[in-house]
Amino acid sequence: MTRLFLIAACLFPFFVSARDLAIEQVKIRASIDEASLSDGQRAQLVSSLKELSRLVFADCPASDRADRHLPFTLVMELDASGKVVSTWSEGDSEIANCMAKTMSRSLLFVPPKAPFFTSFEYTFKNP
Repeated sequence: MTRLFLIAACLFPFFVSARDLAIEQVKIRASIDEASLSDGQRAQLVSSLKELSRLVFADCPASDRADRHLPFTLVMELDASGKVVSTWSEGDSEIANCMAKTMSRSLLFVPPKAPFFTSFEYTFKNP
């Protein structure tokens, strides 16, 4: 009985609406979805995330302020066309909020399935 409960508890997040999930749950879904990608798909996703983040950091007003150095994680839910339909954020800063808004208006990567979850983790490193 305990084993059945554990299996149900692990699968439960996959059967509820994504909008109702906490950041920890969508981070797990992103890890699973990202791990399912082929090497070529993973390279396309990483390239898309790098390009979009480069544009965001150049355009967001917080890009030259102190909170640019604060770490954050964004998790995005993509639809079948690659459009970001939902975002979750861990870490509250202007740059994280700007990035979430920009990504929610963007096409990121055409995923092999929908919904598809992916994450972007940012930490600042001194050169």
